[in-house]
Amino acid sequence: MERTIDTGPGILIVDDDPGLRKTLSDILRGKGYAATAIAQGRVALAWAEAETPAVALIDLRLEDMPGLELVGEIKKRCPATECIVLTGYASQALAIEAVNLGAYGYVQKPYAMEQLLLLIHRAIEKRAAAAALRESEERFRELVETADDIIYSHDLAGNFISANPAATRIYGYPREEIRRLNIAQIVAPDYLPLAQQKIREKLAGTPRTGPYELLTYHKDGDPIWVEVSTRLLEREGRPVEVQGIARDITRRKRAEEESQQRNRELVALNALATAVGRSLDLEEILNEAADKVMEIIQVDVVQDY
Repeated sequence: MERTIDTGPGILIVDDDPGLRKTLSDILRGKGYAATAIAQGRVALAWAEAETPAVALIDLRLEDMPGLELVGEIKKRCPATECIVLTGYASQALAIEAVNLGAYGYVQKPYAMEQLLLLIHRAIEKRAAAAALRESEERFRELVETADDIIYSHDLAGNFISANPAATRIYGYPREEIRRLNIAQIVAPDYLPLAQQKIREKLAGTPRTGPYELLTYHKDGDPIWVEVSTRLLEREGRPVEVQGIARDITRRKRAEEESQQRNRELVALNALATAVGRSLDLEEILNEAADKVMEIIQVDVVQDY
């Protein structure tokens, strides 16, 4: 095994030609790469599994195993490694087979070094982009899993497809049970038409109108107010599901109701004080007081005449 100083992305060279191994190693070292040159395919496979190089340059004709077999094994065990096949026996069938096995590229010997270096550079860029995408997806999953708000999706008929842990915490349903529910089982009957109307508006392409409030119910029957924002997901130009974020605003709604109740009480007390100030008739004052109490507790009184 011949290995250069680790100064950049790792490049594995697998070829049974010692002259080619040395030449490639020297050139790649000069370009800032860390190159490891190995003659045997099985030794290279064990090294790749342990080190996960960025790129593997693999000759199709090796002494101990076919190069295509090595490509398949490296992609199986080290999917992040990009494989470039080197061969002096090029054919369209070999190129197709190499790509089907996961090879990034295919170069015929004798090749122009600049062509090979460009291919290596592009393979490393692809690997970096894939790594960045995986990292971004992991961060997004973590964000969804730890979010305080409910992040969910349901099909066009209202059957839930997915929901994050916040849905279980807020509504009390186990996650797998939520996936068997329909929005009609959570949304209050008086508010279900509004939820269904919003779905129809999405399907009709109505411009986004912003969040809206829904009264929903906990598994145990307790009321839960949520502020909902949704978007329509399309695949191949066809709507397939609704994605949404629901924020629990129950405390805010209760605070608003309590504030409204206090305002009604103050208005009633002011009216009662005015009635006392303008009349000394006890019956009139008592009637006025009774009316204001009924207004405060919002009870309709039916009088018989």
